[in-house]
Amino acid sequence: MAILKRLLRSKGVRETLWAAASKWVAFIGILITNVILARELGVEAYGVWGFWFAILTIFATVGDLGIGTSSRVLLAHVAHSADASSFLRHAFFVRLVTLAIFLGATIAFLAFVPSDVSWYGLGFSGAFVLYVTGRIITNYFREIAWGFHDLRSACLLNLLEYWLLLACAGVFVAYTEMTLASTSMVFALSVAVAAVWVLFRHRHFLSGWMVLRRSDIVTILRNAVPFFFISLGFMVLTEIDTIMIWWLSSEIELGWYTAAKNLVNRLPQIALVMSMGLAPLIIQRENINDKHALVRGNFLAIILLFVPLCIAIFWFAPMLLSFFYGVEYIPAASVLQIFSAFVFVTAIVITLNGFIDYEMGGHLRALVFIWPLLLNIGLNWYFIPLYWAIAAALSTVAAYSLMALGNAVVLRHLMKKRIW
Repeated sequence: MAILKRLLRSKGVRETLWAAASKWVAFIGILITNVILARELGVEAYGVWGFWFAILTIFATVGDLGIGTSSRVLLAHVAHSADASSFLRHAFFVRLVTLAIFLGATIAFLAFVPSDVSWYGLGFSGAFVLYVTGRIITNYFREIAWGFHDLRSACLLNLLEYWLLLACAGVFVAYTEMTLASTSMVFALSVAVAAVWVLFRHRHFLSGWMVLRRSDIVTILRNAVPFFFISLGFMVLTEIDTIMIWWLSSEIELGWYTAAKNLVNRLPQIALVMSMGLAPLIIQRENINDKHALVRGNFLAIILLFVPLCIAIFWFAPMLLSFFYGVEYIPAASVLQIFSAFVFVTAIVITLNGFIDYEMGGHLRALVFIWPLLLNIGLNWYFIPLYWAIAAALSTVAAYSLMALGNAVVLRHLMKKRIW
């Protein structure tokens, strides 16, 4: 008991526990919501929803413009200085102005969507704008919390957003028929409420804008450019498979693929929890050998944790799909087995990304993204018509493996000395 109390008094241990709680409340909320949707919509409609959610996610990533990640990384360097308060106001000003510009462009785009297309229209467009706006705002404040190492606030935001999503899904299932339009509204309402809450909680950021410095705004925007391309590339890399299956294959194949992907695609966030606690420490380590020890220790923990997890996913894939989604999703077992490798490779990529970002190597990481993205598109284009969902899963694993290799080379270059 004394050892436990001593551990809980450690700031590093407390932050790691809050980071873990933050990811787990999000994982559980979105997993149960996806299970409800998959069972209510059926395989084909769930596949179409997977395609549409991919489009929503890409739009939200474009709208972020890299501002969130840029703010987090820069804030980590000034979090304990007198400049932190001023920086937050500058970053929030940049966030609101860029968001307003993006929303104007989004509304203009939606004006050209044909009104006679199924489940398009005013209600659907409203859900689109609500979701994208809310997602950009909540992601921004989540990044700020990480930059400040205020992981308790990040956990509370995740708890509100994802469990409200689960509650909305439960209410809609109980009182309405679940369609693509109502599913869009479920996601839009939950993220919009979370955005309003977090804006109210941080309303003090709105003061002090009369003394903004142009140099600070330029720094935030310039630093955001590589992160924008990285985030966009990462999201396209993650979602292009869904889009291309919808384009080149059938809706039922897409439904199976979406079910397998959604079951495990948040598991690599465990690596992000570890990275959130350890990667910022690299700033404080001036000795190169200490930096190497930190990196090697993190990767050893990743291997020990994820190898048994991925083996279990591979072995029990049919049982997992039947338990969560129902017997009609068992044909996705082969896809889920392939995604067990995706979980491990993505955990490696996330860990590398954390160290590279805090070593200010975002521009190099952006260059690496080009080749996995092109590889993924090329493999999907050629093999999906032949092997359908299995081809998409293998293409995704191949692309992420190439990205892991490229990022390893980048980190080795930044550390100036061989790490492994």
